[in-house]
Amino acid sequence: MSSRKEQKEQARLEREAKQQELAAQAQRSRRMKVIGGVLGLAAVAVLVAVVISTSGGGGGTASGTEVDEVNSQLEGIPQNGITLGEENAPATMVEFADLKCPFCAEFATDGLPTIIEDYVRSGKVKIEFRNLTFLDQATEGTDDSTNAAKFAQATGLQNKLWNFVDLFYLQQEAENTVFATEDFLRNVGSQVPGLDVDKAWADRDDPKVQEELDLADEIFNREGLSGTPSFLVGPSDGTLEQVTINDLSDPTPLINAIEAAQE
Repeated sequence: MSSRKEQKEQARLEREAKQQELAAQAQRSRRMKVIGGVLGLAAVAVLVAVVISTSGGGGGTASGTEVDEVNSQLEGIPQNGITLGEENAPATMVEFADLKCPFCAEFATDGLPTIIEDYVRSGKVKIEFRNLTFLDQATEGTDDSTNAAKFAQATGLQNKLWNFVDLFYLQQEAENTVFATEDFLRNVGSQVPGLDVDKAWADRDDPKVQEELDLADEIFNREGLSGTPSFLVGPSDGTLEQVTINDLSDPTPLINAIEAAQE
């Protein structure tokens, strides 16, 4: 019987292969948009109807204790847009993630808290959250990942993105369902201390939101990354390098890179 670590590694490889194929499909899809025309729109409309009718949408739920733990973990740590931590931290870590990705949720729950408590809170590293929308391609014709990403990015305009992201992961539903509805997003947003949910909802259409999402895609592709979560780590005034972790509950490779970046 394979070990849990081997199972996680196999799952990670399968995830990356799937997301590479989805990215290729998305590129082919963009090339075919002009040709697809009316037939493409009709097909999308039918698929959306099928997906929505079979999805398990609805508001996410989390216990009060879980919500308190997430907010307590981040309390007192500076946030500035997509960045968590002191602006002058000597090391920078960039995380590329899709809010609907279950592996990203696993890292947020099992691996990230140690980094936040031991390295972000102490001012040794700052983390940037770069939001991707790979999984919209897994449920073609829907914009679930994009809707979630835009709302998350809008919460960043109030410097509340990291609370929202962690609370979203806590209440994440199956990746092949449509669940990031307005009710769901507002419900998660209502659990973030001090967040103006109505303003965040309106700010989804702020040009700054789309600019950040486009930049995340640009950096991800430029760095030759594949799959989520992916990470870059390095000195804040230097070059960031990709760091791979095989066990999402064990952030040791990231910690080693953070420590090396301060030498």
